[in-house]
Amino acid sequence: MTRPNAIRAAVLILALALPYVLQSQYMVYVACIVLLYAAAGMAWNLLGGYAGQLSLGHGIYFGLGAYTSSILFLDLGISPWLGMWAGGILGAVAAASIGYMCFRLRGPFYVLATIGLLIVFETLATKLTGLTGGPQGLSISNPHGDWINFEFSSYTPMYYIGIVLVVVLIAFTLHMARNRLGYYLRAIRENEDAAEAIGVNTISYKVRTAAWSGFFTALAGTFYAQLSGFIDPGLVFGFDVSLQFMLVAFIGGASSVWGPLVGSILLMPLSAFLRNQYSDVQGLNLFVYGVAIVVVMLGLREGIVPAITRLIRRFSRKRPNEQEADYGAS
Repeated sequence: MTRPNAIRAAVLILALALPYVLQSQYMVYVACIVLLYAAAGMAWNLLGGYAGQLSLGHGIYFGLGAYTSSILFLDLGISPWLGMWAGGILGAVAAASIGYMCFRLRGPFYVLATIGLLIVFETLATKLTGLTGGPQGLSISNPHGDWINFEFSSYTPMYYIGIVLVVVLIAFTLHMARNRLGYYLRAIRENEDAAEAIGVNTISYKVRTAAWSGFFTALAGTFYAQLSGFIDPGLVFGFDVSLQFMLVAFIGGASSVWGPLVGSILLMPLSAFLRNQYSDVQGLNLFVYGVAIVVVMLGLREGIVPAITRLIRRFSRKRPNEQEADYGAS
């Protein structure tokens, strides 16, 4: 086994053992939140990192996934295990449709369009009281737990489901990055006009990527609904939700496979700590996020993972030269 594969295997083993190491169910819940935002950040990164289409409206697909599975369960008795796929398909269709309409906009205009559409969906979820519960939201918790209905008496099973979701997204991202789609998306990100000039159908590839991004974000929305047991428009369609997806990707390293996971590992426990210790200070966690992203943008513009990778490669290149110098001196 090569060294990178050995490291990955060790990390996976540690991750699988984590619920038995943590001392409380609250800590397992925080670990679930880390996995949730890692998955949602990876889904955002497909479009925002690799294709360079910065979106602040991914809460749309997150909310669609949460509400679709919850409504199907509460109104029709359909298990969220099935409802999550319906939500994923709806998220993919919504993302592809929005992308097809908005991808001709570039720069700040596309970002503003996604924010505007996010507000529209949040308003609709608030007004459609008969369907979504309106501002009161929907409660789907079951304290007794039921595997068939994606409900459990502890957070440990949800943690392992989160692990599966993150692993699937890592595998998908690695596959995408190494095939034609990944190369075309990077070309679009670097210079869309040049990509079009060499024959890349930029709209088609961006729409396709948006569909996958929306699909996985909607799956994360269902995971959140079942994890929390309660949703309302502000929790799933709120602007801060979409912002956090972007932040975990940017801080960890946008366009990096592992960046959103690292960003989530750093930010989510910090956010939970701040909410517990300083709950009377409104918006403190968002302030810390702001400081973190300013620091990263100034000191590590590509994010933490690319910066560490670059340092490792530089160190690896220097070592043979240093050894040759030592031999020459002797």
